[in-house]
Amino acid sequence: MADNTVGTTEVREGMKLDHAKLTSFLAMQLNTNQFKAPIQIKQFKFGQSNPTYFIVDANNNRFVLRKKPPGALMSKTAHAVEREFKVINALFQHSNVPVPRVYFLCQDNAVLGTPFYLMDFLKGRIFGDNALPELSSLSERGDCYTALMDTLAKLHTASVSKLGLEDYSRNPTGFYSRQISTMTAITKSQHASNPDKVPAIPRLDDMLAWFKRNMVADEPATIVHGDFKLDNV
Repeated sequence: MADNTVGTTEVREGMKLDHAKLTSFLAMQLNTNQFKAPIQIKQFKFGQSNPTYFIVDANNNRFVLRKKPPGALMSKTAHAVEREFKVINALFQHSNVPVPRVYFLCQDNAVLGTPFYLMDFLKGRIFGDNALPELSSLSERGDCYTALMDTLAKLHTASVSKLGLEDYSRNPTGFYSRQISTMTAITKSQHASNPDKVPAIPRLDDMLAWFKRNMVADEPATIVHGDFKLDNV
């Protein structure tokens, strides 16, 4: 990013954080080299499933805070910041996957209303268009996609046991059937809550029947990116 504000906006209504509580909590969790009050808070335009904030302290230390959204949640798994923290922390400590350092996970709702975690801010570029119109060189565009594939390969070949994530899934079998069940429930819930903006998926039942007939067999456990796209890696 070119500066501290690229990709951010003022904190949106209904997503504001308790400035005093957060400042006090950060002062308790981080040492004096890592943090100095006061702080500035902005919200990233991305990261809609879990509100994501850009924090800058008096020494220009920069952090990212992700938390569960307020209110009733349609899906517990879609907002599991606890699982995000666990995986990022394991990858940072035990792999060569480029992820930020995470500092802590707070599950005390008295601080910010919902669980949240804090990690380092890493400078980079977010590409919203897969054609990469911001890059004039075809070779540079190719380099971006090569780097993307290399990073995903590092993630997918990371050893689950070396990462200490054997217990990440309570049931390592039946991954595809569970994913289909979860996404179907979310899809139907979104349609039921706002049918005008979220129309029903045509022939959903036919697709589900096809998936059931063509379900693939279980394979050895590995880590996959659950929402793979250029602006989300």
